[in-house]
Amino acid sequence: MSNETLHLSIPTSTGSHNNNSLKNCTIHPVVVLEVLDHFVRAEDQDRVYGTLLGVSIDDSTIEIRSSYPVPFTTTEEGSVELNIEFHRRMYQNKLKTNPQELIVGWYSLGSQIDNNSINIHDFFWKEIGSSPVHILLDPYNITESNNLGMKGFTAQSIGVGSEKFGFVFQSVHLSLGSTLENFSKLGLDILYSQPLLPSSTSLPKTLIKDLDSLEISIQKLYDLIQSAESYVQNVLEGKIKEDIKAGRMLWEAVSDLPRVDRGVLEKGWNNSITDLLMVVYLANLTKTQILTTEKLYQLPTLKQGGKEQSEESSGNKKK
Repeated sequence: MSNETLHLSIPTSTGSHNNNSLKNCTIHPVVVLEVLDHFVRAEDQDRVYGTLLGVSIDDSTIEIRSSYPVPFTTTEEGSVELNIEFHRRMYQNKLKTNPQELIVGWYSLGSQIDNNSINIHDFFWKEIGSSPVHILLDPYNITESNNLGMKGFTAQSIGVGSEKFGFVFQSVHLSLGSTLENFSKLGLDILYSQPLLPSSTSLPKTLIKDLDSLEISIQKLYDLIQSAESYVQNVLEGKIKEDIKAGRMLWEAVSDLPRVDRGVLEKGWNNSITDLLMVVYLANLTKTQILTTEKLYQLPTLKQGGKEQSEESSGNKKK
């Protein structure tokens, strides 16, 4: 397609009855972290592009489960050309590890759709034989209120006969995966709490340490317990009116707790902490040993000098 491709971005009509159009998209939090990691590593590039893999839930819903970056080159005219060979080779490798995940779309970083987006979308449309989903992520505007700075689009081609004039882009409803593993939830908490990229009004910050994360989680749990205890106490004293729904939720939460003696719980906790510290110690020891070995291999002069010295010593012994 030429650079004069028509591209429109309009909201999805809730009254549309087109069964072939995508309406909902669920994206796993790990995919968000993968895209951001791709952008951070590409220090000399303003935008990055990659492929999205996932499964189709039904005719109007897909679930994005993984992704991989795709290198590209920029022509003198400013057009983006993807490394198609790399993209297809990576997809074949992905199929070997997880054949259920197929190409469902592509991602890029930025705040709006441009002519390059049109050309790339047309390429992925031809790759999968249907309209792909396009995830546009703004790395400088990551907040919980704006869905982590993400926007989802699908497109319909417009034209006369076999000649295409362009695409009509429609927004799709994006939502994060409902089943979050611990590491994914921790990553999202970090994204929500502090910016990972510097801006004009904020300084760059680093990720919190494991012990600090554990302390924050315990403090949040303690605050929630204090809030529940205060609510129950106010209900018993008649200060506030009881809520049956809240009472049932508290009862279910208490019922799910294991019935363990305090002494047994403390002993198990101490044993777990001891095992954890031992694992951390061994990991640091292994890391130090590997770094020391690498440093030794980076000293060829000393090695050569040592060999010459040993040869001289052996020669003297023979004499």
